[in-house]
Order: sequence, then C-alpha cells, then structure tokens
Amino acid sequence: MKRICTFILTALSMVALAAGAGFDGTWTAEVKARGKKGGEAKSGTATLVLKTEQGKLTGSYEAKVTRKPKAAEIQNAKVDGNKLTFDTVLQTKKKGAVTTQWEATLDGDQLTLTPAGKGKRAASVTFKRQS
Repeated sequence: MKRICTFILTALSMVALAAGAGFDGTWTAEVKARGKKGGEAKSGTATLVLKTEQGKLTGSYEAKVTRKPKAAEIQNAKVDGNKLTFDTVLQTKKKGAVTTQWEATLDGDQLTLTPAGKGKRAASVTFKRQS
C-alpha cells in the first residue's frame, strides 16, 4: 500500500511538472500604451520569462513602451492544462503597489494574456515563444 501511494504521488508530481514545462521559455509581444490625456498611443515590446522549478512556475514580466521600462515578478502562478493564471505587482509613484491578475491560454508557440476581471475593456496580448 505504501508503494502504491508513493507511486501515485510521484506520477502526479511528474504530470504537474510536465504541465508547467509547456509554458517555460521567453515570450515576446508588441504592445501599445494609451497616450496621456488624448495623446498619441505609444508602442513597444513586452517580454515574459517563465520557468518551472521544483514543480513551481516562476518568472518575470517587462514592458518597454516608455522611457522607463516596467518590470514585475510573476506571483501565485497556477497551471491547469493549457491555462495559466498569475499575478504581477507593479510599484507606481501615484498608486503604490498595483496588483494585476492575468489569465493566459497556451496554443503551441503562442500565449494569449488577458487581465482578469476587466470585462470588455480588457485588451488581450498575444506573446510568441522566442526560446
């Protein structure tokens, strides 16, 4: 009985690792930011780096749209098949720490991210795997 339980736990751990490993890599996307007070929108690149370590998905997000790139660590990542959810926390001068919850769907070498709970105003961004 003990061997069966050990086998089942090992098998489940391997499945969890394999599921997270599909998201591993460096992902990039073209992004746009609204202009200030009706100004022209700016475009730039966003980079998402994801890595599975010891069954846990970690990583970072960086957007280079303005002179000051915005960077955040991936937190609370959860993988469910080809779906991924995670949080990013961005430090701002005006609002302090701003947490954004993300939902992502993996389709081959494309990863589509949408801010969770933003309704129709949410803009999805499609990242392409670089490595």
